[in-house]
Amino acid sequence: GINAEYPETNLKFCEENNISVLRFPMDGNKEPMHEVPEDIMHSALTALIDVRYHPILIHCNAGKHRTGCVSGCLRRLQGWALTSIFQEYNHFAGDKGRLADQLFIELYKPVVRVTPQYVAPWFDPHCGITVVLTPQQHHNANGDRSLGGRASLRSTSTEFSEAAATEAFIPVNIMDAEGT
Repeated sequence: GINAEYPETNLKFCEENNISVLRFPMDGNKEPMHEVPEDIMHSALTALIDVRYHPILIHCNAGKHRTGCVSGCLRRLQGWALTSIFQEYNHFAGDKGRLADQLFIELYKPVVRVTPQYVAPWFDPHCGITVVLTPQQHHNANGDRSLGGRASLRSTSTEFSEAAATEAFIPVNIMDAEGT
């Protein structure tokens, strides 16, 4: 499930290569319109635009739905046209693609927190994205939802909280409720 332990072989590889793991547990978009929580997507994208943690590997167990949603939303931050985003999504999802994923990507309104000196050069803040600079602004933009939801940092095994959101963001592992 989404709270399942990260595979030991992956943890060992990450530890041996000085790679930190940041998990953003989320269910996949499944009918009827079970969507990825926006606050978790905001936090994942905030992590992805921070160059201190590049290169980044985005993955889930199957590499289609949650990975496709995060990648599609990331492409929006890069200023890609929706047709190009959907073409890439469908290329990798194959016949397993979900219309719900594409609707989420199209309708999602990104909110990302940036530290100006660490923003990736490909980030396009002029393509319908809400950019905030402080944890309080991010919290306010998310409504009353917590920044980062239930994600946790492997290195400390603590709950990811608004306070931790000001710290390191690193490679993302996304799992659904079935652990796939």
